Amino acid sequence: MPDRAWQERSTRFRTGGDQVSVLVRVDPERREELVGTALAVHAEESEADGWLRLEVSFQDARHAECALWHLATSAEARAPEWLRTSPHRRAAAIACCYEQPS
Repeated sequence: MPDRAWQERSTRFRTGGDQVSVLVRVDPERREELVGTALAVHAEESEADGWLRLEVSFQDARHAECALWHLATSAEARAPEWLRTSPHRRAAAIACCYEQPS
């Protein structure tokens, strides 16, 4: 029974919500992390500098932001625009928090 419940929740997660499609550049050494986190890979190609350009989908905006934040400088969102600016805002807020000694 627990396996069935897990499969049902997993199916709902992967098919529901406000899925987002993301165009991302990723260091090939971190590709598997990105692909393992994404719901699906829709396209993939190599770039001249050796990095990979992938179009992937995530469950929702939060899922996309967390996945790319985890990859840090090994990935760069190219689209949508809100995902390009999100890491900068988050990093700036963290830097402000730690800027002044407590």
